[in-house]
Amino acid sequence: MITRHLKQDLEMDGWILGAASWMGFVALESSGYAFTTFLKSNGSISTTFNSDLDPWSSFSFEEWSWTAILSSVLFR
Repeated sequence: MITRHLKQDLEMDGWILGAASWMGFVALESSGYAFTTFLKSNGSISTTFNSDLDPWSSFSFEEWSWTAILSSVLFR
C-alpha cells in the first residue's frame, strides 16, 4: 500500500526498500536487546556495554538477501 503511488517501480527499488526495511527491523530488535540487558543489570551502563551484546547479533545474510529479493519480486 505504501509503494502503490511511487513513480519508481523497478526491481532495484524493491530490493533497496526490502533491504532497508529489514535493517531497520534489526536495529529495532537490537535496541530492544540492549534495553533488556540494561534493565537486567539494574541500570549499569558499563555492564550493558561489557556484555556480549552485539548490535548485529541477529544479522544473517540469508535473511537480509531473501527479504530484498522478495521485495524486488513484489515490485516487479
